[in-house]
Amino acid sequence: MSRAQGWKKELVDQWEQVLASVPEVPLGRFRYQGAEVKPEILPGDQLVPAADMRGCEAYKLPWSGDKSHYQLNAQQTELYAIWPAKLVLRDNAQRDCAMRSYRDRLWQHHRDGWNLDVVFAACLGAQDEVAQWHDQHFDWTFVLPCGLARETAPENPQRPGIPESPSLQGMGTGVVPVLEMLLQDYPDELIVLPCWPENVPVDFTLYSPYAGRVEVQYRPADTLRVATQREIRVRTAVGGPAVLQVERLSAEGP
Repeated sequence: MSRAQGWKKELVDQWEQVLASVPEVPLGRFRYQGAEVKPEILPGDQLVPAADMRGCEAYKLPWSGDKSHYQLNAQQTELYAIWPAKLVLRDNAQRDCAMRSYRDRLWQHHRDGWNLDVVFAACLGAQDEVAQWHDQHFDWTFVLPCGLARETAPENPQRPGIPESPSLQGMGTGVVPVLEMLLQDYPDELIVLPCWPENVPVDFTLYSPYAGRVEVQYRPADTLRVATQREIRVRTAVGGPAVLQVERLSAEGP
């Protein structure tokens, strides 16, 4: 993909070196028995936060009697292989592993901190889970007395006031799963409506780094039209009578 986009050879070589240094996604079974016991990685076939816990750091608190205190951050770091990395979604065996890991996660719908449960569910196509929990993320958003919502996020230096990336608490985790329900993109493939209810019509336009501008029109009874700026394979997860029609946009956009 990088060569097709005309990237410089030295840049491509640097990224290939980075990719070659990335370890395999670790598998096992994570056991956490509370802050007083060091976490373990046992044999298993689920996603785990690390290959082993030898480097797990601990606190020694004034009231802990000089005992180590293993208080973990309440985030499912092992599930980052689902999102944002998307390393385990297209192979059936890996996807099954990811789904079981999601179902057995240690913290579920945790309110304190980044709660990405609905994002993971959307990536895995778990429509019922998304429908049940999605709206609650907006309830956790900080809202000013005037009714406006504001969350801290890095700003685009070229466009002050425009977030560079969404916050991952409240508003961000309300928006990100919707994007994952609409479109998932890979260097060689677009998956359109991977977690979208089959009976809900939708029109949208999104940008993919691989396909460029992507326009979608979906009508459950008869239409699923996908138009892309650049040629790429397209498939969909929705069933029903609508037939997938793939087109190229007539003119190159920015």
